[in-house]
Amino acid sequence: MNAHLNEQQFGELILGTGNEEIARHIEACDLCRAEADSVRTAISACRQLANNTAARDEIFWARQRLAVRQRLARPRFVPHVRWVATAAMVLVVSAAFLLTRPQPVQRANDDAADDVLLQQVQSDIERDYPAALAPAVLIDEERNSALSAGAGQSSNH
Repeated sequence: MNAHLNEQQFGELILGTGNEEIARHIEACDLCRAEADSVRTAISACRQLANNTAARDEIFWARQRLAVRQRLARPRFVPHVRWVATAAMVLVVSAAFLLTRPQPVQRANDDAADDVLLQQVQSDIERDYPAALAPAVLIDEERNSALSAGAGQSSNH
């Protein structure tokens, strides 16, 4: 085996279900042997801790049962009061923000400007020609009146 052991192979080794190839690799590879020893040491420490905890006297376990019963007997509404208080505070802050927000002062000025704009649009719609052609229309009207005046003078002679 050229590579180091993977997690599955380490698991088989620790459980004692590993094959002979894994055992040979552990004997030959210092790194994998150190890792396996580290895992065995951790498992042994957990086993010792569990045994020590289980070996405690009846007084310890009676205290544990009493502590658990006291926790279960506590009223559950206290966390709900905190949530309600938090929600109320959020509502108060939101209302204060909305009520103290400055109101727009420009409303009357905006209405007057809108009225002027609407009047300009209405006059543009009613006009027979575009505003850009107003000078040309004026010149045309002057020319037509000059021609009419000239025609009227030639008929008088």
